[in-house]
Amino acid sequence: MNRRLNVYAELHTLYDYRRGLIQWLLTEDFQGSDEARKAEGDRLWDVHFAKSYKERRFDFFEYPDFNINRKRFDELFEKRSLQHFLMYYPTNFMDDMIKVILDQEGLSEKPINIQGIDLHVNIWPYQFDEETEADFIKYAKSAFKGLADVKVISVNNTNLTPLFYRQFAYVFKYDLMMSQASEAFNATLSETPIPDTTIVIPDILIEESEHIIGLISDRIHAVAKVLALVVKMVPVAHAFYDYREA
Repeated sequence: MNRRLNVYAELHTLYDYRRGLIQWLLTEDFQGSDEARKAEGDRLWDVHFAKSYKERRFDFFEYPDFNINRKRFDELFEKRSLQHFLMYYPTNFMDDMIKVILDQEGLSEKPINIQGIDLHVNIWPYQFDEETEADFIKYAKSAFKGLADVKVISVNNTNLTPLFYRQFAYVFKYDLMMSQASEAFNATLSETPIPDTTIVIPDILIEESEHIIGLISDRIHAVAKVLALVVKMVPVAHAFYDYREA
């Protein structure tokens, strides 16, 4: 029997807020038009940040030469709004989501029998008016080539628990395992196991450690095996969640 997959993602899954907010901080004293400011942010990024960002093992956000540190990044993150989309770029998620799902479905013992995908995009805390929401849905549907029915939701994601995530077959969330957002999730996972939900996370560490060698994805796979009875976690190369190359 064909089935429709309920899939959860966040606006930060579709757009690389990390690069965007760093570029915003880089250019906060820039005098000129938005277009010129964006161009200067892109230039500084390409010269000073692009290589290390691609090769990173964790998100450190410490660039002393540019007066950027974790504290300033977090403060801006808390105030993020639609104006910061000036510096946001689409991620590789829209190109590769279908492939990731089909790969995971192919690894199961059941035949692939997907009728369609309902993608629920959580836009919180950004505020969309009706026109912006309609434009976003139109853009996203086009990006997925009509293979996903895109729906917009707005739910505070800072304390979501497995009880919320269990309604989805797939959850795409960059920071679930590396932020305060994971505290409520971790605290209640044993009480509300969700073994039928696949959570796709990046191969990124919470922090760098000299004791961790080899591929980060291998370490996540090892943890995933331990948690297999309560949740299915799948690591992907962080490029999946990073900005798409032009």
